[in-house]
Formats: sequence, C-alpha cells, structure tokens
Amino acid sequence: MSDAPADRLLADLPATGRGLFLTRQDPGLARRLEAARPGFAWTVLDKNDARGKGPAWLLGRFRERRWDAVVVDDPTVEGRRRRDLYRFLLLLARARRRYAVEDGRTVRTVTRPGDGPRLLGAGLLEAGYALLALGEGFRLLLALRPRPPRPIPPVRHLAYLRTDFWFGVKAGGSVRHIGGFLGAAVGTGRAVTVVASDPLGALPDGARQVVVPPADRPRFLEEAALVLFNRRFAAGAVRALRDDPPDVIVHRHAVFSVAGALVARALDRPLVLEVNSSEVWVRRNWGRLHWGWLAERLERRAFALADRITVVSEVLRKQLVELGADEARIVVNPNGVEPERFDPADRGEDLRTGFGFGTDDVVVGFLGTFTRWHGVRFLAEQVAPLRAADPRLKFLFLGDGDLRAAVEERVTADGAADGCVFAGLLAPDRIPAHLAACDVLVSPHLPFADGSAFFGSPTKLFEYLAAGRAVVGSRLGQIGDLLVDGENGLLHEPGDAAGFRDAVLRLAGDADLRRRLGAAARRTVERDHTWEENLRRAVGDPAPER
Repeated sequence: MSDAPADRLLADLPATGRGLFLTRQDPGLARRLEAARPGFAWTVLDKNDARGKGPAWLLGRFRERRWDAVVVDDPTVEGRRRRDLYRFLLLLARARRRYAVEDGRTVRTVTRPGDGPRLLGAGLLEAGYALLALGEGFRLLLALRPRPPRPIPPVRHLAYLRTDFWFGVKAGGSVRHIGGFLGAAVGTGRAVTVVASDPLGALPDGARQVVVPPADRPRFLEEAALVLFNRRFAAGAVRALRDDPPDVIVHRHAVFSVAGALVARALDRPLVLEVNSSEVWVRRNWGRLHWGWLAERLERRAFALADRITVVSEVLRKQLVELGADEARIVVNPNGVEPERFDPADRGEDLRTGFGFGTDDVVVGFLGTFTRWHGVRFLAEQVAPLRAADPRLKFLFLGDGDLRAAVEERVTADGAADGCVFAGLLAPDRIPAHLAACDVLVSPHLPFADGSAFFGSPTKLFEYLAAGRAVVGSRLGQIGDLLVDGENGLLHEPGDAAGFRDAVLRLAGDADLRRRLGAAARRTVERDHTWEENLRRAVGDPAPER
C-alpha cells in the first residue's frame, strides 16, 4: 500500500486523541499512523476480531465511546460491495471524524449532511431486497424436489460451475484444485466450459470461461445477495451452455447455492456436486451466518439434488451422511497434484541465493493460508527454539492470510526474524520452484476450534510430496492417513511443540533420511494421487473419442 492514505489521514487528525481503526486484512496503515502520531491512541480491530459477529456488534464498537476518529480500511475486492454498509455504520458512529479508505488508496470523509439522505434511501432499498431474498429462498425449496440419481454418461464435454462470492482470488488451494481438476479434463481430451461469478485464474489452455457476476444489489447483507444469485447465475449458465450442452455439470458447493441443480435440470444433465466442506459449518466457525436456518435447508437440498457427491475425505463423507445426504451417492475423492510440474532433482539454487540462504542452511518451508488451523502461528512459535538448537535452520513462509502480521510480529519479538523469509502469495506456476528451494516441508495443522473432526484434504500436502521433499505433518485426519511415519514423512501429534521440533531437528541432521523420505513421498502421489485419478473418481473413465 502506498503512503497516500496515511498522509491524507495525518493531515486531518489532531495531535492527540483516541481512534477506532477497522481493517479487513492488513493492519499496516494503522501501524504507520501509530508510528507517525504517537500521541494518538488507536484501537485496532481486524477480521479475526469481527469473525462470527454482525453489523450490530460492529456498530456497538463504533458507538461505545466518543472517538476522535473512526477509520474503516477494506482493500479487498469484496470491499467495493460493502462500501455503502461501511459508510452507513460510520454515519452512526459516535465520532468527531469518520473515514473510509477505499481500494486501499482513496480516503473518503463520511459526513451526515453529505451522505445521510442517500444512505438512508439505500438502507430502505436493502431491506426490501432482504425480504425478496427470503421469499426466493422458500420458492427454491418448494420448486426443487429430489429425484432418483441419474448415471453419469461418458463425458466428452464437462461444465464446471463456481458460484462463491470470492472476488479477485488468483492463488491458494482452491485455485490450484480447480486448475488441476480441469487441467486433467482438458488433458484427457474433454472440452471444458467454466461458468463462474468472477474470472478464475490458472485455468488450463483450451478451457472456455464465462463470467456471470452478481447483481449490483443487495450489498448490505451478503446472504440475501447469495440467495438471489441462484436464478441469475443459472440463467447466465444456461445461456452459455445451451448451444453445446455438456454431458455433466460439476458444481463446486457453496453456501446458499442450488444453482447447479437449476442448471442441470434446465439442460437435462446429471449433476456432480463437489463438496470440500459443509459451507454452513464453515460460515458458522470461520465467518458469520445470520440466516443459518435457511442456509441449512438449502445445503441439505443441494445434497439431495445431486446425482453424485464428491467429498475430499472419509471424515467429510460421514459428516454429510449425518446431514442427511444419501450415502450411495457419495464418492470419497481426495485432492491431487500434477507430479510432472515438480522436479525432485531441482534444488532451487537461484531462489535460495536470492533469499539469502547459504549452501549449508537447512530450509524449512511452509505453504498455505495464514490461518489458525493451518498451524502457521504454531510454526512461528517454534522458529526461535529450533534456530537455537540448530542455527543452520532457515524458514521460508509461502502464502498470506489473516495471521500474516501476527506471525511476522512473533518471529520478530523472538529475535528470529533474520532466519525467516516471507515470500507472500504465489501464483500456482511459481509454487514448484519455491518448494524446490526447501529441504523440509511442514504441515503443522491444528484441530478445529469447535472440536469437529478434521475433514480437510490439504492441496499443499500433495504438492509437498510431489516435490520429493521430506515432510513433517500433524497426525490429523487425511494428513495422518497419507503420511506413513518413517516411510514417506514424519508425523507428530497436533499441537505437540516438542514432537514437531524433534521431527524437524531429526531431518535437519540427517540428509540421507531427507532423501529417502522425499523419494518415497514422490512415489506416493505418482501412484495414487494425480488429478487424472481425481477426475476419474468424479466423472468416470477417460473420455471416449469425439
């Protein structure tokens, strides 16, 4: 982020006072304000503080005292849809000055005379949309009735639907999953059409993409927008697919979405629902959910409407059966990898040199989203004691997320920052080279906070194995199934700091063990976990001749 927002705010703020700063992602702007104006005390709230809470909680924070300034900073693409909501809440704040930082660049001063009438009208309009969405939810439940499952025919043309409100996402596990799955479809001679709410990155050459964006409103309540998006998306997808109907529809399951069923029925084609989690569970545990009762009913109906359901793990299969899904329709289909993208003989010398790693250093790599359950904060806590035990150890953090700032602050406070490199979010085509620059790769996942069984199938784990590197992972769910301790990796109990450090130090001191485990890891994915195998389990054997 440039310093333009900081300069603009500093020019307007008094020398002393108290302010409230809300950021969705990066607290960097708040930190610059604190450093430049030490007499002005900020209370900083981030996405983690607001998780599971709604506008009423946020408004309570805005009004809990008479602030000298309230700032909202949301540089995410989705932030554009939330602008009116932020401005509306800012109008209601007890504050002398109110600012919205938009697109990470522009500081907008929110005032009652300038914004009040328009935002009042927008609020009334949004209330109407909310009522419309509730009615639409009930109509969808009444209109879409379950039917017996249909067989999947030989697939020459596959349509892939993604209806999530994820905007501007160009990297991460979901992007690599979609790219790998569709790359396998194209590679086996199938035609692929992708219909999505936002342009997808890393699609294979030859895949056709059609974008059906959500309507401009509603904006205040995302759940209302998601419900109303069902028919809008389905209509756009049917228009895109009508002239050359696919043999099968594959829909990536999303909260409040039965759009895949609408498209499949309009085109009279079977539907495969790709389920990576109960999206209702995800919203309740990692986000917020106001219309939980409607989300639950639509999710159960989505399961009942699918002709086949693919799930990424056995744990998730059991969870869906408990939620009422027909067990006979479910196929367990772990994630995969393209082994040919990874060269175990590549040692990543250029990157190692560029990052300042020496020839004798042992580089420990982490790839993933910086969230609690990925174990990245746990990893940060181990850096200093590991480096004290073996100064050759260096750490390469690949990725980004909510805990990025907290992780960097922890290694800095521990005096270990000189042994860490943060490379940021990587496009899929840059991942192989970065993993090659590592000697050990770690997957220190933690159990879910609510006690639910770990249902994930981490994409990065398959990429670790394909890279031919020694892997240290938590004995948790599918990670503990895929890694066999002492054969193709080393396992530790989730959250066991001493066990994790012992495993890393053991590998740091034994290059032969690293080579042996890395070679076995590579064989594991070559044998059972390619995206071609994932595709076969989802839709059947390779495509027949066109």
